[in-house]
Amino acid sequence: MKAQQRIAHAARTTFATLALLVTATSTAGCYKATFVEDPRLAKQEPTHEEWADHYAFGLIGDKDYDVNKWCPEGAGVVKTGGNVGTTALTVVTIGIYAPRKVYVTCDSKTIASNKQVTQ
Repeated sequence: MKAQQRIAHAARTTFATLALLVTATSTAGCYKATFVEDPRLAKQEPTHEEWADHYAFGLIGDKDYDVNKWCPEGAGVVKTGGNVGTTALTVVTIGIYAPRKVYVTCDSKTIASNKQVTQ
């Protein structure tokens, strides 16, 4: 009888652990927010990338970015989201540290003016 109780307890523990892992994984889903000022720039590669530090599965941590320091003429596209690296860090730290990436694509006038300055 004790063997059956141990097996039942092990089964309940395993089920509870799996249920917790499934819940934690499903709540740590990917998200992405995109703000487009100039639709022509939506498909271009970002001109600047920055890490945004968040904690507790992204619930803690907030940072304001002044895109004018990277794009004096204005940003055409600003995206936030994750990539393989940020997802891996979130999984490895069990959600304690959950960084995001901020991608900024400058307006084409800015890119041209930056090239003129550097030449």
